[in-house]
Amino acid sequence: MTDSKSLLRQRYTPEFKLRLVRMALKTLEQNGSVAALAREHNVNDNFHFKWIRLWKNEGRVAKLRG
Repeated sequence: MTDSKSLLRQRYTPEFKLRLVRMALKTLEQNGSVAALAREHNVNDNFHFKWIRLWKNEGRVAKLRG
């Protein structure tokens, strides 16, 4: 049986996402690992790369709902 807590989806605030994106951009400048940075903050690597891509392409870290 699956624990109900494991089914909950983690939500991240736009402020948290932007802070991680800015840290990632600095990490990239220093040839560091963005994936490692994501793991340090308990974020899935793919989410982190998505936020970076959104920031670079659209100047935001979250899609608008609606």
